[in-house]
Amino acid sequence: MKRPKNFKTLAILGLVIESLALSVHNPFFSILEPLSKAESYIYMIYIPITILSILACSLLLYKKLSGLYLARYSLSAVILIDLIDLFLGISYADTYDYVIGIIILIIYALVLKYWMKKEHFEFLST
Repeated sequence: MKRPKNFKTLAILGLVIESLALSVHNPFFSILEPLSKAESYIYMIYIPITILSILACSLLLYKKLSGLYLARYSLSAVILIDLIDLFLGISYADTYDYVIGIIILIIYALVLKYWMKKEHFEFLST
């Protein structure tokens, strides 16, 4: 079966973005300083999910079906954490933060919709 459109591009883009996210949310050399204890807990939750996302992108580049399952799981987990963060307003201080948070949620939802396509499962299971 032929490789789905933008398969490799989105896998590489996910690998780069999640590698950058790991450096942003890492408490040892973070660019962002948490404003509250709840925000630092959210950053700590992001670390294993980001590592899973990097692993998923690597497995997708190697055309492994487990990478697709990991990508779906990690994207769903990030969306859930971002929704909780958005509704509770833990790491949002300004109106612009909420707008950016909503845009990020929409982008993650679109990427999850892309990886949920049946053609990816068919491509990776052959």
